[in-house]
Amino acid sequence: MAEGTEAQLKKITPAATQLSNPVDAGGGTDPHPRYMPPCSRAILADPAIDALLIVGYFGGYQMRFGQSVAEAENAAAREVVAIAAESGKPVIVQCHYADFATEAISILRQGNVVVVRSIETAASCLAAIDRFYEIASGRVPPARPASQGTSEASEILATAHAEGRNSLLEPEALCLLACHGIEVPKTALLTTPEGAGQLPDAFARTPVALKVVSKDILHKSDVNGVRLGIVGKSAIQENAASLLSEVGRRCPGADIAGVLVMPMAKKGVELILGTTVDPQFGPVMLFGLGGIFVEVLKDVAFRILPISPTDADELMDDIQAKAILNGVRGTPPVDRQMLKTLMLRLSDIAMAHPEIVEIDLNPLIVCSDGYSVVDARMILKQEESYDALL
Repeated sequence: MAEGTEAQLKKITPAATQLSNPVDAGGGTDPHPRYMPPCSRAILADPAIDALLIVGYFGGYQMRFGQSVAEAENAAAREVVAIAAESGKPVIVQCHYADFATEAISILRQGNVVVVRSIETAASCLAAIDRFYEIASGRVPPARPASQGTSEASEILATAHAEGRNSLLEPEALCLLACHGIEVPKTALLTTPEGAGQLPDAFARTPVALKVVSKDILHKSDVNGVRLGIVGKSAIQENAASLLSEVGRRCPGADIAGVLVMPMAKKGVELILGTTVDPQFGPVMLFGLGGIFVEVLKDVAFRILPISPTDADELMDDIQAKAILNGVRGTPPVDRQMLKTLMLRLSDIAMAHPEIVEIDLNPLIVCSDGYSVVDARMILKQEESYDALL
């Protein structure tokens, strides 16, 4: 709040323990409800303040301290009603005595000041007012048309269901991403190490990553199922054989489809981007620092799906390390527009295919001129029948 506002409050409530937002009158209004109107007037007059939430006992002082304060509290309630009307700003009162029909509470409610018992309800009211303002003022962009799943994506999911799997193999997940316009690296699947000899030359001339592909193994690095920076067909064959041998030893009985060959990604910012189904909020998108940082720093933000372009911008701005996206120590900033487009398309996938309950792109390496999906994981719903979801 403005310094002038804080100075006014200090004159009204000398015992205040905090004059910044939120204001703590420090008992200055307790049991003196006459201080509430001038405090409310000073706060609502501040142009930086859009709404006022009064928390505590106002409206119930006469219950708490007896009828000796009833007249003063009723008068204060009338003043607060008038101040709210004059300011044109929402005023909500959270009162521990809201369930009691005191005269002050009746005055407030009859004057269109909301009085509730629960602080959670009061906060929900403020959130609803803000949302209404966003929509009424046109700050919320029009809803994007619902995305439709492609036939190829539906076939991928149908195959996984028919095989009784609760996840997609990584080549399938990458293909499904591509079906919805998300750029994915070119890959090749080796069903045997000897298949390295038939790889296109492009895979032999550049460093590649090798990753085990198995419906029974979601976390490949945990079983030493990843090899990085491999160059040349002979090296690919040798490392693929070593990888399969190691994974077979660590995971006997695992159904292994082969080894995925993928070009190494360029250097950039490691991020995580994904969707999941929250028990309370339903489908949500997660965004933040990726790789090992997501587990250590937990610097992530969430938005309810489907997201809007504004939501995508806010996700990028909500993480603590957002400065990294803007470029640090000479590194160029990431392409935010490109990243926003990726977020919107991933949101479309989650909404078009509700049978996918979790999408995890981690790490997603982003730089100034593009991005690379280094690892893609998709978990499928099992509780409901597949046909019911179509």
